Amino acid sequence: MFLPMNPVEYHGPHLSLPNDRLISEGLAAEVFARLGAKHADWPFLVASDLEMGVDPTPGPGTRETPFPIVREAVLDACQALRALGARAVVVMTW
Repeated sequence: MFLPMNPVEYHGPHLSLPNDRLISEGLAAEVFARLGAKHADWPFLVASDLEMGVDPTPGPGTRETPFPIVREAVLDACQALRALGARAVVVMTW
């Protein structure tokens, strides 16, 4: 199970605020393709993005989250995914 975790942050007027999420999802697909060569029975599963980050780039639309809250959210998400049957969770961030 891949768990994207990326801040919503300003990237200038030319990129979207959730740009890092898109990159993380693409990287997860790439990592899975490499792992899938050895594990053909594994499904490709990506959880919803945790839209939070510590020290994101400041600018219009940026949302910053304090580290203790990010840590708790990641731990909670991993525990919930394990409870749903995930055997491993890979946190993807850009």
